[in-house]
Amino acid sequence: MDLVDLFVSFPDIGILVYLWMHWLFWALMFLPPKVFTVERLHMGGLGLALPGMVFIVEGEPLSTLHHEQTHTLQMRRYSPTGVAMYLGWHYGTGLLWQKTTGQPINLWTLWKSNPLELEANSRMYDGSTPLCIEPVAVLHFLFFSLLLTAGTIWMV
Repeated sequence: MDLVDLFVSFPDIGILVYLWMHWLFWALMFLPPKVFTVERLHMGGLGLALPGMVFIVEGEPLSTLHHEQTHTLQMRRYSPTGVAMYLGWHYGTGLLWQKTTGQPINLWTLWKSNPLELEANSRMYDGSTPLCIEPVAVLHFLFFSLLLTAGTIWMV
């Protein structure tokens, strides 16, 4: 029996593997991110935060790094998957609202009203590096870990 047959025969194991991979991905977010300086980013971006990495365009001020570090903090707080799901919900419902009310489709207004961006923009200029480990992020991570462990024991 190979790995694919195992997942097809026991779908609960596939779900557990997915959840444990999510847990590992989230756990890696608590390591300090590696900052890379690049010549340019796609679509004229000035910075980009990915799990474990921050890309900053050469010559950008420290405030851009603070903005991207805030996004790293958000991924610690809500998990990378949680941030992706939140953004999908925000943009999906916003586009649906624009479409059903007859407004022109405008991603720029959705981006400006995104609470994750609003938080990152507000922290750009406080003068302090926002990268820290928040107690609420640790609490969320530990609660998810406890649920995942209990679910694994229950399923096995």
